[in-house]
Amino acid sequence: MRRLYNFKINYLQLFAFTMLILLSSCTNQDKAESLAKDYLKSKLNDPDSYSGVSFTTLKPSYESYENSGTSEYKRLKAKLSNADSVMMHYSFIADDLEPFGPEKEYKAARKTEAYWKKKKDSIIVVIDRNAENYHGKLTGYELNHSFRAKNSFGAVMLKNATFYYNETLSEVLFATGID
Repeated sequence: MRRLYNFKINYLQLFAFTMLILLSSCTNQDKAESLAKDYLKSKLNDPDSYSGVSFTTLKPSYESYENSGTSEYKRLKAKLSNADSVMMHYSFIADDLEPFGPEKEYKAARKTEAYWKKKKDSIIVVIDRNAENYHGKLTGYELNHSFRAKNSFGAVMLKNATFYYNETLSEVLFATGID
């Protein structure tokens, strides 16, 4: 009896280990590809004509620096707005002075406009650099897929679709390039 009990435990352990391996072998890439195929089967004119060609590597999408709402971004955006307003102000002054105004005031207005344009451009460079290095929270995933399928006229077409997934990779939110 004891021997039978040990066999059951070993069998259950082997079964649990096998299931763990099978479940863990399903990667995010596999999940995304499976969801894309299911999505296509529900959206294509002739789902039976579907033939996959290739998938790109699943790419995570993160919240952008511009949408992050960080205090640093807000501060830079306010400085950018101020520099733009001042630059535009001096641009309008220079435009008004150009045909009839004193040349000295015109040149001063253009010089001040150029100064604020440089300031504005340097703020844009800082914002762009910060955006390149910013990694916000995960917002979802993106996957490109090439496939062949029949169109509404029955002709087989090669299509390139992009699929957008939620952050848990449990559903396709939308896809482009299918129609």
